[in-house]
Amino acid sequence: MDLGISSPQIDEADRGFSFNLDSNLDMRMNQSQKLTASEIINNFEYDELVKILYDYGEEKFAKKIVREIFKYREEKGKNIKNN
Repeated sequence: MDLGISSPQIDEADRGFSFNLDSNLDMRMNQSQKLTASEIINNFEYDELVKILYDYGEEKFAKKIVREIFKYREEKGKNIKNN
């Protein structure tokens, strides 16, 4: 299966791809890009996140996942609108 990432991306904690290593959620393929996965998860609006997960990730539970993300945001004190 080709996931579009390489072993060095998974092996380097600071890249934010690893399930085994603790680090910030970065996930940028191009390190010169400014926008990280963490910024998307923590700041994008509900509809934007659903669209990303459903359209690009083909995730049929996109709305449920995003509701949980927003629930977590609220618990952590993030002041972001929830749908």
